[in-house]
Amino acid sequence: MKKKAILVLVLIFIGALAFGISRVIQNPEQYEKTEPEITTIAEVCSVSEDQAKTIWTILQDCGVGAIETIEHDELLDGFDSPDELGYRITTKSANHVMLYLTGAGEVSTIRHAGEVLYS
Repeated sequence: MKKKAILVLVLIFIGALAFGISRVIQNPEQYEKTEPEITTIAEVCSVSEDQAKTIWTILQDCGVGAIETIEHDELLDGFDSPDELGYRITTKSANHVMLYLTGAGEVSTIRHAGEVLYS
């Protein structure tokens, strides 16, 4: 009787595992974990998730740490070109990192303390 109970539990476990794996295979995007910064960039800057990932990668390459806040600043709009939008980013280590995006959602320039970090 004990062997049958153990066998039933093992079969239930294997079935549940197979069901879980099949769900992940059918809907992989539902189970992908997106960094919160990417989600924030996509929402605030009105860009796609892929564009937000690219922006986040460029920011990290420039040494900008984890984003605490990012907000659109109309005073920064049109700095280098008429369709450009400006955003102020605050991190734990730096305030007022300025991110400039083209109308197509691509990084134009990143500045901090009068220094160009990306162009």
